Parts: sequence; structure tokens; C-alpha cells
Amino acid sequence: MAHKNHAEKSIFVGEILGEHRNKPTDTDERWNDCVRGEEDDRNLLSRSLELLRNRFGNEVGFGVYNLLESLKLIRKDLSGVDLSCLDLTKVNFNGIILGHSGASGANFQGSKLSMENLLYSGHNGSVNRVVFSPNKDERTFLSCSTDGTIKEWNRDTKQCVCTYRGHTSSVTSVAYSPDGRSFISASDDCTIKEWQFGNPDPIRSYQNHEETIYSVVFVSDDVFLSGSHDGTVKEWSISSNDCVCIYRDAGHWITALACSPDGKTFLSGSIDGSITEWSRGTTEPVRVYQRHIEWVRCIVFDASGKRFLSGANDGTVKEWQIGTTKAIRTYEGHCGWVRSVAFVPGKESFISCSTDGTVREWRIGTTYPFRTYCVQNVWVNFVVCAPDGNSFFAASYDGSISEWRFGETKAMRVFEGRDRRIKCVKYAPDGKSVFIGTFDGHVVEWNLDSCKVIHTYVSNGGSVTSIVFSGSDTFLTGLFDGPIKEWRIGDKSEIRTYINSAIKYR
Repeated sequence: MAHKNHAEKSIFVGEILGEHRNKPTDTDERWNDCVRGEEDDRNLLSRSLELLRNRFGNEVGFGVYNLLESLKLIRKDLSGVDLSCLDLTKVNFNGIILGHSGASGANFQGSKLSMENLLYSGHNGSVNRVVFSPNKDERTFLSCSTDGTIKEWNRDTKQCVCTYRGHTSSVTSVAYSPDGRSFISASDDCTIKEWQFGNPDPIRSYQNHEETIYSVVFVSDDVFLSGSHDGTVKEWSISSNDCVCIYRDAGHWITALACSPDGKTFLSGSIDGSITEWSRGTTEPVRVYQRHIEWVRCIVFDASGKRFLSGANDGTVKEWQIGTTKAIRTYEGHCGWVRSVAFVPGKESFISCSTDGTVREWRIGTTYPFRTYCVQNVWVNFVVCAPDGNSFFAASYDGSISEWRFGETKAMRVFEGRDRRIKCVKYAPDGKSVFIGTFDGHVVEWNLDSCKVIHTYVSNGGSVTSIVFSGSDTFLTGLFDGPIKEWRIGDKSEIRTYINSAIKYR
């Protein structure tokens, strides 16, 4: 029986490790079977978690994420749960109760977390899109992710200004309204939601699609389009909160959508590699453009509306002229799917990104890349140029967003948290901040209101094994190599060090 149980656990973990983007739901009977108790009072989920202890890496992190998502769903909190020696870098604990009166706190000893895991401001999943405001405010932008959230960022501080929650699955697309006062988002949950800036909850929801909505674009302040895997593009009126026209593309999945600058025509890309041109208000297509070999991932118009680019799973970017169904030229150089393309403002060039982990810069008319930016060893999902045309943003599968200056080989900024192994966590006596001790001998003080690091205390010893507050303005740290250090809150220099019951003053 023991051998059978171990085999079941191994199969279960193997399935979890392969499901990077799938969240368990309370309607999924397979998951429910796994979280019900068994004869040894330890369910399959808990026993599977044991198999992942002391294992670290990207694949394992996703496995732990899926297990804990299920545990969070069933228990509603994680107080008293043994989370020691786990790769928790993919798990977001924001808003989850980790301890309360009458129950011990969760045990994080020996686990690896991103510094923002407990007070997370970045995305906890793959970033699908990044968009800038149409009012030329270059200092803020929006991103959407497989974690089901949209985030508003300050470009200078690299801090998340607001997190918008309301979707129940991956957010596939986000678009500002033309006046820049609101935005809409589309999701795998088959809904479109409208938001106002600063309000983390949606103000209305649009429901009419039957499958994943892959893209949304605004036509005017009152009208937007959505493309879905149900094979339709739908036109919506915000004032009436209703679908006003349906465009059907022979049942093919709609995988890309772009509207011309004048709003009179739009293009849809399909899973069969075709691109279809439509005239708004007419449900029959105007023309179909010669196909890519594989799935069309992205379409973008130039500023004139007379030319457009498309990228596909065949690894190519094609340049087209409106009205001419044969591509002008094909750009080749990527070694993976082309996920996104963007024209560089004010220049005869464009950029593209791919699952090969690169962003490539191209000159219009030259079919080989002019410059290659190696973002990292993960998929790059989306690229967008800053409004001034001097830099671009790359959104990656690992949840990070990086800003690059054209011509430079290293990123200017990265919007993500740093990875550190967490040893212990302690809330300040006033409850306004949290202190995190790490394996590398640091204590990081986080402000709970701003979700920002306000102080970092660096000891020259080993890992921080414990943190104890000795008053309202001082605390002690116990280090793995023996010493106890006393610190004043807000002062980065230690007050004194205790070694073998003797006091060493600095």
C-alpha cells in the first residue's frame, strides 16, 4: 500500500509540475479528491508537498505554487502550515492569513521567497501586456498577467501604484480609453471589465463571448472591439453596456486584433495564420491577406494606418500594405514564436519579441535584425516602445518587466523583486511594518502601508535565525554563526554585539 501511495504522489506531482499556468478551482473534482483526507489523516496534497521540500528551481516553484493555491482555496488561510524548505518564489501571500490568535504562524524556515512575496507588489505570473497612457504621461503604465491582475506602475520609482483585481483567470489584454481616464481588460474567464484609475474593483463587466478573449482595442471613447477564441470579433458600446455588432471569422480562433488610427477599419489574426480586414459596421470581411504558416500572434498598424506588421508562431514578422493581400517582405531571425511587434515612434524601424528570450530591432526594408537584446532565458511575451521612442519595455514569462534604452545591452530598470532565501519573519510591535531575516545576513524592514522597503540592516555574520523586539525602538537578531546583535530601528548601524555573554561596543 505504501508503494502504491508513493506512486500516486509521484504521478500527481508530475502533473502539477507540468501545469505552470493552471489554477485549481473548487469545481475541479480531480483537485477536490486530492485535498480530501485519507486513512493516515494526511491528504495527497500535503504528502505531495513533502516531496518538493529542499528542491529549488523554476519547475519546482510552479509545482509548489499549484499545491498551495489548492490549499489556500480549501483552508482560506495558511496559519500553522509547515512551509519550510520550499521554493515559494512563485507564491503570492498577499492578503492570506499566515497566523492568528489560537494558532501558530506558518513556518518559512529554510524556504526561498522573493522579497516581495509577503508584501508583493509585482506580478505573480507571466506578464502578457504592457501599455502606456494615450495622454503621453510617460511616467506610468499598465501591465496585465496570468495571475489575474492588472497593475499600474510608476516608471521612476519602479513601484506598483495600484493593483486591480476582479478577473478569475489570466488577464490576456488591457487597453486605455482614448481620453486616458479609464481602461478595459480581457481575460480567459470570458469577460471584459472596465476600470477607473485608483479604484481596485471593476466598475462594470461585459459578458457575451463563449471562450477566452485574446485582445481588446478601443475605437473611440464609447466603442471598443474584442477578439475571442469563439471565432468572433465583437463591437461594444460603453454607454449602452452592450454588444452592438458581431463579426464572424469562419469559426477560427481570433488571436490578434488591431484597429486603424481613424477607427474605420480593423484587422483580425487567426489561429490558421490568416489576417482578415473588416470595415466597422459591415459583418462581411473586406479581404483576407495571404497566410502565415502558423498562428498569428500580433498585428500592429503604423501611424499612417496604411501599413501594418504581423508576427506569428512561424518565427517571422511580415510587413503588409493595406489593400495588398501579399506581404511586402518577411523578416526572419527569431528562433521561437514571435509574440509581439511594435513600431518605434518617429523612426523607420520596429522591434519584436519572442519565446527565444530576445527582443530584436529591425530597420524597415532590411529583412535581418539590426540589433538583438538578450532579455533573459525565458519567453518575452510583449514589447512596447516608450512614447519618446528612446526606450522600450519587455514583459516576460517570469513576471518581470524590464526597460531598455535603444542601443544598450543591459536593462535600465527591472520592475520585479529580488530573490532571497527567507529565514524568519517578525511584525513590528506597532504593527506598521514587518521585519524579514534572510540567509545572507540581512534584515529588511517593510512598511505595510506603502509596501516599500524602508530600511535594510546588514550584519557581517551568517544567516539571521531569529528577530526579537526589545522595546519600541530596538530589536535583537540572532545569527547562525553565534553572535547576537542589537539594532535601533531606523539606524542601519548596530548598537552592540553580544558574543559569549560579553558585550562588544562599536
